[in-house]
Parts: sequence; C-alpha cells; structure tokens
Amino acid sequence: MDLLFVLVAAATALSLASASASVTPRGMDLTEATIILDNPTGDVHEAKAVQLLVEEVKRRSGVEWPVATRPPADQPVVALSADREGPPEGYSVAVRASEEPPLVAVAGNDIRGRLFGIGRLLRALDFADGRITLDADLDVASAPQVALRGHQPSYRAKSNSYDAWDKARYEQYLRDLIIFGANALEIVPSITPDDVADSAIMPVDPWEMTLWLAEIAHQYGLIVCLWVPNTEDDILTPDGRRAALENRRRLYEACRRVDEVFVPGGDPGNLHPRDFMPLTAEHAALLKRIHPESTMWVSAQNFRGEALDYFYEYLQTEQPDWLDGIVYAPWVEDTMQHMREAVPARYALRRYPDICHTVRCQYPVPAWDQAFAITANREPIAPRPTQYAHIYKRFADLACGFVTYSDGIADDVNKFIWNVMGWDRDTDVRTALVEYGRVYISQEMAEDIADGILALERNWERPAADNDGIAETLVHWQALERRAGREVLGNWRFQQMLLRAYYDAYVQARLRFESGLEQQALRALARAGDVGCDEAAAAARSILSRADAERPHADWRARIDELADDLWESIGAQLTVERHHASGWERGAMVTTLDWPLNNRGWIEADLAAAAEKDETEKLAAMRRIVEWEDAGPGGFYDNLGQRWSEPHLVVEPGWDTDPGFCLSAQDEFGGDEGRLSWRCQGQTLFGTPLRMRYEGLDPDASYRVRVTYAGRHRATAKLAANGRFEIHGELGPSDPVAPVEFDIPRQATAGGALELTWSRCTGRGVQVAEVWLLKQ
Repeated sequence: MDLLFVLVAAATALSLASASASVTPRGMDLTEATIILDNPTGDVHEAKAVQLLVEEVKRRSGVEWPVATRPPADQPVVALSADREGPPEGYSVAVRASEEPPLVAVAGNDIRGRLFGIGRLLRALDFADGRITLDADLDVASAPQVALRGHQPSYRAKSNSYDAWDKARYEQYLRDLIIFGANALEIVPSITPDDVADSAIMPVDPWEMTLWLAEIAHQYGLIVCLWVPNTEDDILTPDGRRAALENRRRLYEACRRVDEVFVPGGDPGNLHPRDFMPLTAEHAALLKRIHPESTMWVSAQNFRGEALDYFYEYLQTEQPDWLDGIVYAPWVEDTMQHMREAVPARYALRRYPDICHTVRCQYPVPAWDQAFAITANREPIAPRPTQYAHIYKRFADLACGFVTYSDGIADDVNKFIWNVMGWDRDTDVRTALVEYGRVYISQEMAEDIADGILALERNWERPAADNDGIAETLVHWQALERRAGREVLGNWRFQQMLLRAYYDAYVQARLRFESGLEQQALRALARAGDVGCDEAAAAARSILSRADAERPHADWRARIDELADDLWESIGAQLTVERHHASGWERGAMVTTLDWPLNNRGWIEADLAAAAEKDETEKLAAMRRIVEWEDAGPGGFYDNLGQRWSEPHLVVEPGWDTDPGFCLSAQDEFGGDEGRLSWRCQGQTLFGTPLRMRYEGLDPDASYRVRVTYAGRHRATAKLAANGRFEIHGELGPSDPVAPVEFDIPRQATAGGALELTWSRCTGRGVQVAEVWLLKQ
C-alpha cells in the first residue's frame, strides 16, 4: 500500500491531534519522530541508509528515532523512499506540517538519491535545547550535476592521519562525505594478504582494511573504486607479469564489488605507454572476468614528450575496447582542454585533483609567501575554498566528475568544496561554508566559522610581513575559542582552524623579528671598514643569534603545541614527526617545520666563516658581497624569482585565473633547504613552457650583462636567448655549490630600449631560475 495513503488513513482515524507533533515558531518539532520505510526491500543499502540517519540524529541530539513498519497515530513521521522519478541520485525533501500526523517525506530517485536525501535532511535539522526541529516550509528537490564525486582517503603511512584510524573513524568520515553528496570511494589497496603494515600506528591489518573499505562502500551503495599502480620492479618480465596479475586476481576476488579500477601511468609505476597499455589490457581482461560491470581507467602521468604523443596516437588508432576512460591527474604534461581534444570522444575524462598539497604539486597556492612555504610546507592545514571553487568551475565542463587525491584531513574543507561544487557549481562559497560550520562544528557559530575560514584563506594571499589581516584573523578565532564550549573545543575541525590562526600569526611574528635581525646584522657588516672586519662579523653573529633565545609570542607557540596534541587525540592528525608519528616533515608535519629559519642567517654565517682566515682585504670584500647581494647598481635590476612581489620583470601570463595548474604560466616554486632564501624559491615553468622576463626603458646606448642563479629541485637544464634571436648561453643547469653566473647581452638586443629573456627547457620537468640581475655596464 502507498505510504502516503496509509498516512492519510491514519490521520482520519485520529480524534485528537498529538501535542508532540506541534509546529512551533522555530519549525516542526521532530524530537519524537518515527522513521517509516516506503516499500521496504530489506537490502543492505536500505539498512545502511536507515542506520546512518538514526545514528547521526542520535550523535547530534542524544535522541534515537525508532524505525517502524507503520506510521504511529500520535507522532510525526520521517518517511523514506527510493523510487521517485527523476535524474540519477536526485532526491526531494518535503515537509507536510499540516498533515495528521505531520510528515517529512524523503524521496530518492534511486538508492543513492535516498542516501543524499537523508544527508539533506540531516543538514537541515536544528538540534538545540534538547529538541529536534525542522523548517516547516522546507520543500526542496535536487540532483547532482556530475556523475562522479569521490575521494581517495588512503590507508598508508604517507597519510597525515588516515593510517591512525580504526574502522569506526573511517566510517564516520565516510558518512561526513556522503552527507554532502560524495558518491564514490577510491581505495589505495593492499595488493596481497601478505602486505605488512607500513606504519606503526595502524590499528588494522592493511589487507583487512582494504576489504572492509570496499565492503562498507558497497553497503552504502557508493561507487567502489580501486587505485592500482604498477609498482612491482619486475612487472615487465614474464614471471613478474604473471605474479602481478595473480596479486590483482586475489584482490578482485576478495572484494564483493568493484566498479572502477584506475591504473596510473606513473607516480608511481612509471612505464612507457608502449609497455603500459598492453599490460593494462591484460589487467582489464582479468578485472572484467571477475567483475563484468566494472570499468578500467588510466592516466598519462609522467608520459613526457614522445611518450605522451605515443599515448594519444595509440588511443586514436587502436581505440581499445577494454578501456573506459582517461584520468586527468597531477604531472600530466598537458592541459585538460588539450587532453579532451586529443582523446577520442568515446572515452570519458575524469579529474584526479590534488587538493591536499600547497607547493610542488598540481595546484600550488598562488603567490604564496616563502615564510609559509618554509614553515607550513607542502601538506599543511590548508582551507582554500574560493580557490578550489574557481578551479572546479574552470574545467567542470571537460570531465564527467572527479575523485580527489588526498593524504589526510588537512584538506577537509577542500573535499567539502569539491562535493558541493560537484553537486551544484553555482553554490555560493560562503553560504556553503556556513553549512559546513553548522553541520560539522556548531550551529550557533556557523556564520562566524565560515567567515573565519575565508579569513584563513586570505592570510596566504598577501606578503606575510605586512598583512594586517593575519592579526585580525587570529582575533576572530580567539573570540570563537572563548565562546566555544567543551564539545566545540574538542571538535577536530574547529581545532584545525584554530591552530591555523595561531600558526599564521606566529609565523608572521617570527618573520618580522628575524627579518629585522638580518637587517641589523647587515648594517653591522656595512660598518666593517670603520670598526674592522672581525668586530663587524662578531656583532653580526651576536645579532643573528638572538633568534635562538628570543621567540616572539611564546604563548602562541605553546598553544599550537597544545592544539597539535589535541588533534592527534581527536582525529589522529600527525602534525609532528617526533610526537605524532608523521612519516616525514613533508607529510603534514607542519609543527615540526614551524621554527625553521626565516632569514639568511645560515648563509651569512657560512660566508663569514669561510672568510675568517683570509686577510683584511678579502674579508672586507666578502662582507661587501653579503651586504650588497641584491644591489644591481645604477640602471640595473634585481629580481628574486619565486616571490611575486619581488619579481616585477617575470612574465606570468596567462596567469592563475585561467591556468591554475600553471601548465602554460610561470609560477612561484619552493624547493631546497640550503644557502640563501632566494635560492630556495624559483620562478618556474613546466612541461616545455618557456620562462620569460621582460624589461622596458633600458638605455639604448648602454651595454648590459645578465647574472643568473640557477637552483631548484628539478636540476633542470635550459638555454637562454635574448629577444628570441640572440643566444646568451646553451644548455646549462645549476652549479654545485649554487652560485651566480654572468653573460654579456649583445648590444643589438637592447638597442631598442626593451629586452626579453627567454629560458627554454632542455632536460628535466621544467625551467627553474632563482635570481636574475640585469646589470648596466
């Protein structure tokens, strides 16, 4: 019998309206509601959907809604169904407060639609004063805009949190993602039952966790994806090939359901496509024998030059039937637009965005201050809501959806943004963040939490030293800290944002202090001709050493440590190597790197030590070199590439707005841990894009020289030309040790008063240039 007919009949039979079913000015009271299933099937998906609703309501309110087969006579009803007509995964949630008993109808177009309808209901419920209420006017219908909206929470040592989780914590996080529309889980699997835990803090055997994650995703009705790289060293030998396929056979047979397998072309498992594609064809045949409805996806990661051309030609000429789609992933040497054009239309294209890294990654923070790049490093707590909303929308029409790459919960806000944008790209970011704060942290403080998250993103959009907004952001979060009760203070999402506010302010205070010490030390060295080199050097060392004993805002530093410990306890966040078991300082251990030097002390002291045994003339020259390092002389120019406000001659077009992955644009890169700070940041272009610098207003009658410092982790080589006509030098890369090199610029190149310098890649991933002086002779 139709559920609504049953409800109407029950209402007619009632002689009195129930007081517990009242509609208050705050909305419909659902404190004593009962859950009713329309046309129950008894399957596992239905059971998990009901379990999610019951347990999430109880977790938020302490109230456990009963589940019944017939509507009660005197209580409001929450009715669940999964056969509404409409687009896949869509739902409606409608309140019928005037019915007797009052009704909340949650109708899904299918089993996932029902799940997302439940999520929408949970997002709308008000849990306050021991009551559960709902807006009596709520009537919403919605469906997602893209078919795939997933994440890859990997259970491995490289993670900055996941490897500390047990099954209960994983399931809770999965629910948090489902509530806002995630429909896929991509598992980084243990390939064989013999795999041993690669992290001492793993509470569950890796193979057991792999199978459990696949099973729990199936139970919720999600798309079950596996990420299976070719990491075996001998996979191209006959025996290695057979062993690899056998390992995959055991994995697939152990999983009740596998919907998709993604095999990356590299990072890891780098193979040339002439080997990779036939190997993956065998892999796909095996997969589809075991899971006939599954699909096979590949990426072109680390296919460079000729290898990428081969890959595209193979797809065009062979058009293999075993392949279902292509993944646009980090370190693909192409734009997404061109990949979509180059790949036959029969193959879907999906995105694999890196949303957890801030430097040396697919989508680095644009124009980031080096102080944050050094201290927060590559995998910090990094909410970037407006940036990722922009990145999502910039390429949304090119792909069928996404599964994000993530190595922990430091990117939690970013996952949320991808979820809501994947559902509806027109969602207002601040409105979404208010809902994030309301659902995950605090209903009462949701507006202020949203504004605080946006302020944290803005902290990283200007030079740190003079960004007064950083102090304002800390004041904002400290006010929330004082307002928060025990439950909010123990909420890991609140702890993350609060730690970041203290972190940014502490880094800014250290930067100002240590930069001031460096300037004082340089002034002391500049007096060497008057007071003697030894006295000047001693004074400079004494000034710089104050950073060891004097720490600005020690109270902020202590609070950061407290919050790092709290986050370890609340969510397994690994913010230090020493106390919290991070696998390395690049893997989310932002408190381990927090006190790394923010001035050139190491370089200055090393140069002073090297000059200590020399005569007075040589000492004086060494000190002058330190003091005048950035001085390009009259009519000259100095650019410290890698810091947006100190590289005025770098050509950055087309720029971040249109090219946020910097496939075609110059970007600021950070790498290296020795020497001057200016050597540890670089201007960079990737994948064959030339790096260019442009000068105007030069003296047409003068001669010029260029001095360049080459540095960077790629150890790339490049050739340099002036105005596209004059070769300045042939293939050249960083020296060891790093040191500037100089070259003459032909007079013809500057005779018109303008100069363009162009570096073209010869070898390596991309061009990297640390410093450039244009010197007028």
